[in-house]
Amino acid sequence: VQTWALPILAVSWWFVRQRSRALSLFFIGPGLAGITVRLLAWLVEQFGWRHAVQGWGVIVLLACLPMTLLLRERPEKYGLTPDGDAPHRPADAHGAAPVVTSRTGISFRQALRMSHYWKLGLVFALTGLSATPVIILVVPALTNVGVSYETAAWVAAGVPLVSLAGRLGVGWWGDFYDKRKLVAVCFIVQGAGVFLLSLAGQGAEWLLAPDRKSTRLNSSHGY
Repeated sequence: VQTWALPILAVSWWFVRQRSRALSLFFIGPGLAGITVRLLAWLVEQFGWRHAVQGWGVIVLLACLPMTLLLRERPEKYGLTPDGDAPHRPADAHGAAPVVTSRTGISFRQALRMSHYWKLGLVFALTGLSATPVIILVVPALTNVGVSYETAAWVAAGVPLVSLAGRLGVGWWGDFYDKRKLVAVCFIVQGAGVFLLSLAGQGAEWLLAPDRKSTRLNSSHGY
């Protein structure tokens, strides 16, 4: 079940000028979650994948459900404005509370009629198709070329952790530079990474795990 939509929407409600930076800080969480990969791998080794996943699901529910209580609707509902800016109108002579004007934008139906909306959807669907399999298959790909399961788990944990620099850097620049160019650069880097991944098994296993002793290719795999 996709759970990112609502938190991203909440962040977008509360930040406009600093939205890119706010979202980059939000996505530090998924990046730091990479450290749990090794723990999950250990649970699979000890209890089997079925019991490990069941236990992990319970942990996620206990940790995440209370966090939903921290989500808040639009800041206008609380007499506030996005980014912590001053209200648009000062208090009147009688000391009445400031009136916050609503933000303008397009409706969902209007967005459906815009070609840009569908182009963006297609772009991010394609990048998801390239990135998600890498995250899911990196461990079996490494073990198939002779990397130990433990080392492969550490590599899988390192993938999101390494992304933290990009999340923070691109998020910060996004509030000052053309986001289209930044996204294009990110896609180029991602494409280069997927290409390097394809070289694994062709004498370039070190691109994935620099432990030469554990990356000797077994020709019987046919990889």
